[in-house]
Amino acid sequence: MKIYCMLISLVFAFTLVTACVAVESDSQSEVNTTTPLTVTTGEILENALEYDAKLIEVTGKITSQCGSGCWFIISDESGDLYVNLKPNNFVIPPAMGKEVTVTGVLKVKDNDASLIGSSVLLGGKTYP
Repeated sequence: MKIYCMLISLVFAFTLVTACVAVESDSQSEVNTTTPLTVTTGEILENALEYDAKLIEVTGKITSQCGSGCWFIISDESGDLYVNLKPNNFVIPPAMGKEVTVTGVLKVKDNDASLIGSSVLLGGKTYP
């Protein structure tokens, strides 16, 4: 009986460890958290699903901005993209018409792409 209980415990432990490793591997493949892909807004809009849940970097001008700085629209010659900073709990100062580089994870919902910004380079300063 003792051997039987030990065998069951080992099988359970092996299953638990294997499941944890599998979950960790899957989550790492979904979101690249190391090196962002540098893309244009046009590339994002044409192939949004290709970039969904990936870390990307976009450069352009701010053409519309929330009064408190928690979201903005970034535009380049190829299109416009909504950037939301609120999920990462930071804001930027008023910057209408200024050039920015935004890094974040792209989210696609109902065929609409938006960028959850994790950092913004504006006027030589990086936020947050």
